[in-house]
Amino acid sequence: SVECLLFLCSNILTPSTAYKAIAVKKFVDLGKTINEATDILLPVLKEKTGKQVADNLYKISLLPDDLLLFIHEKKMSVKNAYEFTRINEENILEISKIIKSYTFTSSEARILGQLLFEISKRDNLMFYDIIELVKKKINEEIDGAKLIYTLQDIRYPEYRTFKKEYIALLNALSLPPRIKIKEKTNFETNEISIELKCKSVKELDFFLTKLKTTVDNNSFEKIFKHLEK
Repeated sequence: SVECLLFLCSNILTPSTAYKAIAVKKFVDLGKTINEATDILLPVLKEKTGKQVADNLYKISLLPDDLLLFIHEKKMSVKNAYEFTRINEENILEISKIIKSYTFTSSEARILGQLLFEISKRDNLMFYDIIELVKKKINEEIDGAKLIYTLQDIRYPEYRTFKKEYIALLNALSLPPRIKIKEKTNFETNEISIELKCKSVKELDFFLTKLKTTVDNNSFEKIFKHLEK
């Protein structure tokens, strides 16, 4: 228990999901049940207590070190990190290699895991075989974004068409370059965000007028209807 307390004290200000998971495992290794470990660590875990959270943290602690490091560095939540625990041992080693080889955000890593898991389950393929298939489809140097985009195309053949139509609707807005429209990653919700940069009140007024005109001519309505599909 002294080892666990020292471990927690060194990270108590910003305990990441990885730290929380490892702390639970340390107490379990000392003979506590998962729930007992969670109850002891509750002030530090800063998570709603419960069997599900406890089980999830313990399962996360069993992931390969490379993945735990990624989860810590990217500040992944328990919910997002748990996605990796659904993957079998052989495939989890492959996804660890992928995450080391390419650059991913926390959200992208979760989507990567989901896509590989769903394709593997549907087509009865190992992750390694799926990645080899992606390399053949791309036939050029791969980066994280291209990898996810191609996996989306394999998992959801209609996705590429949907995104092309969405981009065409965005271009039709003819907004100034300093106004950016951003959608949720992987179109996970129907929400969009609008970002604008201006240097003066006059420029701000111009941008707001431009946005209002775009709203009035129903251009944004077309985008929202498309996102509802």
